[in-house]
Amino acid sequence: MGLLSGIAGSTAAATSSTGTAAPSLAGDFNTFLTLLTTQLQNQDPTSPVDSNQFTQQLVEFAGVQQQVQSNTLLQQLVTNSQASQVSSASSFIGTNITATGNSGALTNGKATFGYTLPSAATAANVTISDSNGNIVFEGTGSTNAGNNPVSWDGTNSFTGATEPDGVYTIAVKAVGSAGNAITATPYVTGTVDSASISNGSVVLNIGSLSIPEANVTSVTNLPGTQTTSVPPTTTTPTS
Repeated sequence: MGLLSGIAGSTAAATSSTGTAAPSLAGDFNTFLTLLTTQLQNQDPTSPVDSNQFTQQLVEFAGVQQQVQSNTLLQQLVTNSQASQVSSASSFIGTNITATGNSGALTNGKATFGYTLPSAATAANVTISDSNGNIVFEGTGSTNAGNNPVSWDGTNSFTGATEPDGVYTIAVKAVGSAGNAITATPYVTGTVDSASISNGSVVLNIGSLSIPEANVTSVTNLPGTQTTSVPPTTTTPTS
């Protein structure tokens, strides 16, 4: 029965590659049955085949076959999941989204940020920094409780120069009537121009800014239609 054991062992090793395991399993199992039948036909009546070893080998083949089938089904699930993610990613292209985060993309001289205040403030100071951490804009922002959008045209409020397109960061300091600090939670808005799959997750791109799908809080499907959760406001640079 040594040859039969060798076949079972090689078949178990074949499961490490799902693509080749199924054909290998079928071939080895046919060989196993041929050898088994031949050995049963020519066994020594005084020393018959060990039934325990025979049963163990059949169990091994059954287990390997089940594992190969499981791996095949899992691969199908992965493939279906990837197709679903691609469909989800493509559905975002051309939509306006709002997502959590303090980074926004300046594209064609326009960047839209925002921040949420848990309560009304008496003052709110907005700063925008470039990728090197240099502050390129400083101004006053809306003090309303809730969402407060910020629109920036790329003009440096200190030099008057136009900043290049790229990713910029917003920071907001707000204070209440008693002089207490109020935490402002930033967010970004913009139109998705491309999408991709990265490490199994959908990533949406607004210009050079990449946003995980999990960060998206609202989507506007019709261009030009304002999201109801984001009321309009203005931000003006300090003198």
